[in-house]
Amino acid sequence: MGEELIMKKKNKKKQLVFIIFVFMFLSGQILLSQSESRLEETAKILKPVIKGKFEVSLHYSSWSMNPIKSLFESDLVDSLSKEIRREIANQVRDVAPGLIRMNYEHSLALDSSGSNFGLEIRYYPKGRKGAFSLGFSLEKTNMQMNISGTVKQFFDDGTYGEVEASGAVKIKPFSSNLSFRWDMAPSWMVSPYFVLGVGIAPLTGDLNYDFTGIYHWAGPSETLEESDSKSLKSAEEEMDFNIPNIFVIVHMAFGLKAEIASHLVLKVEAGIWDGFILRGGLGIRF
Repeated sequence: MGEELIMKKKNKKKQLVFIIFVFMFLSGQILLSQSESRLEETAKILKPVIKGKFEVSLHYSSWSMNPIKSLFESDLVDSLSKEIRREIANQVRDVAPGLIRMNYEHSLALDSSGSNFGLEIRYYPKGRKGAFSLGFSLEKTNMQMNISGTVKQFFDDGTYGEVEASGAVKIKPFSSNLSFRWDMAPSWMVSPYFVLGVGIAPLTGDLNYDFTGIYHWAGPSETLEESDSKSLKSAEEEMDFNIPNIFVIVHMAFGLKAEIASHLVLKVEAGIWDGFILRGGLGIRF
């Protein structure tokens, strides 16, 4: 009986130790789980949130040289001078039928001007601290090439018609543009940057011209005058000169951006937009 009592007491002690061990193990697991959960929450709080990933801006630009002038300046001047010479000859033959066109002279010159405005959205993968950004913009461009000068057409009998002519080519393409920009000091309030981009747009527009002058011959003075307006497509077919259907824009510029207020950015730049360009813009960074 004494041994059985001793064994029962030992068994009770073992059971008690086992229960305490299980209790402590479960309590430790619960505490560990709660600690891990709190650490995860703390890490989320302490983890820096990347801000300033996007920038939306409006800009306006002007050219000192039209971006498409070089594309067809020579063809346009030659074709327009031929068109005017043909009209001079038609009107002169109403007075003196049978005349044959001989050589001619002209001083037609092309001048140009242009501007554009656009809406751009820019993405910074590393937020405010990142130097690199990718931009997409939609641009409305206004281009005008003005033509003016004298055209003189000689005839086989020694007479000639001389007129003062003027005209204009007006083009307003709507382009889509992709650009890459590198801010040289993104953490500064004022930072220089370099941008490189490309755009594409359909090339459509209108051509108009007019002239007035005199036919010089032995008879009474005859006035010569004419005006006409047509689309570039029609002009290309009637006047036999080539105009590209697609206008490819190459953009390369250096600029400065300044954070003038919280989230508000001012930008100015100078560079190439298929011609020398000056641009200013205002954007919101968020």
